[in-house]
Amino acid sequence: MLLKHKALLIFLFTSVYCTAQPDTNTILFTDEYKLSWEDFTGSPQLNSINSANSFTGVDLKMEQKNNSLIINTFSFFKRDKSWVKTESKKESLLRHEQLHFDITELYARKFRKKLVEYKLTIKNVQSKLKPLFQDYLDQLWKEQKKYDRETNHHINTKKQLEWESRIKIELDEYKGFKTSEVQIILDK
Repeated sequence: MLLKHKALLIFLFTSVYCTAQPDTNTILFTDEYKLSWEDFTGSPQLNSINSANSFTGVDLKMEQKNNSLIINTFSFFKRDKSWVKTESKKESLLRHEQLHFDITELYARKFRKKLVEYKLTIKNVQSKLKPLFQDYLDQLWKEQKKYDRETNHHINTKKQLEWESRIKIELDEYKGFKTSEVQIILDK
């Protein structure tokens, strides 16, 4: 888990619907792709008590056409900001780091579901969307911290397995929202 995680997420949103295109340094979440240690290309923080660090976040891109709003929400992993200490490259730690990415995607799916259910109008879209997104970022940040605390950064094997099972079930529950694009017809 990383300390800069929340700051990045807030920066992405406050830069008002970041539209940066993915590059070779960015991995967008898919159910099929699983992280490998080769994805952790950042310089290890040798003075850190952590053995690894996954830099994940959510990017939001919005386009409004007349009374239709198209919102793309992407979960991402940054290779150059993610790192692992060489002596710590264990499968159990990699599974722990993968779950940080999975949790990020889970909250992106929850946000997409909320967008579909939420009543946005042409008049309130600007004032309502930012606080709604920020609320999900705050929830995501709390969940990531709770995950690290309860699993003791993967050392508590029993809790790690419980988290893996729960997040897998929740991702499946929200599988109808795994497509990054949500189109909303705005009420007037």
